[in-house]
Amino acid sequence: MKAGNEKVTDIVQHIKQDGFCIIREVIPYEVVDSVRDSVEATALAQGRELGVDNKLNQQGLISGKYAYGPTYGLLSYNQSFAPYLADDRIINTLKSFWGPHVRITWIKGEFNPPGYKRGGWHSDQPFNQGAALKIDAPYGDAVIHLSSVWMLSSFTKNTGATYAAPGSHRSSNNPTGNNGIDRNCPYPTEIQALGNAGDVFLFDSRLWHASGTNNSNKTRFGMAVRYAPWWFNLDYLLPNSEPEKQRLSKETGVVLGEGEPTIPQEVYETLPEDLKPLVFHSVR
Repeated sequence: MKAGNEKVTDIVQHIKQDGFCIIREVIPYEVVDSVRDSVEATALAQGRELGVDNKLNQQGLISGKYAYGPTYGLLSYNQSFAPYLADDRIINTLKSFWGPHVRITWIKGEFNPPGYKRGGWHSDQPFNQGAALKIDAPYGDAVIHLSSVWMLSSFTKNTGATYAAPGSHRSSNNPTGNNGIDRNCPYPTEIQALGNAGDVFLFDSRLWHASGTNNSNKTRFGMAVRYAPWWFNLDYLLPNSEPEKQRLSKETGVVLGEGEPTIPQEVYETLPEDLKPLVFHSVR
């Protein structure tokens, strides 16, 4: 373990029972501010390149976009957080579920500005019933994908820490699948994942969760990182998957977004050795 004192067995038990666990100081507290500043600079540079405005409407959005760029495939553009992605506690937790061969499937910056409104309840891929690529409900009780929110600033009630419904990962459906739960209303047993900058909220992708309202005067910074076993199909995320995405969109009637950018070989070579096995599938 690199920082906190959580035992892997306890993390696994919390995920099985509650659907989530907060792992402390994955990014050391003394360096997380510099990581956040670096990630923000990358996102702002993308925003300027794309011409994203920074004016906000009442939902904290403008034309569906933030002043920050979308930062899909963030590792391709910024490696400040790379030394921490293969944290022993996280990787050994993944291996406890899936064995030795695990992969990172998604890395994206998440920036909720002041005034950002609460989001709707949902589960992540492949359990979001509104997505083209999904496991149709009802689905079985198996952990086949794990999501995480990396806190690059403090996650408090005031800044809009992520909401979660403990135990909801054991349901055979979720609010994106018309299960009778209003996606936009509070849930009786909901909690908020509170933590310091540097902590990681790791959860079963089936868990019902939602972004919180940011009532502060500062942007809430985070990263979404997702993990899967080696056999999980990631082909549709790659830039050369356009024919497959078009086929899926035609069959399902749901438009698929852009894929994750592949990692340039020269960037891959600079990554920590313990991280390379988690991302080699994305190297071009």
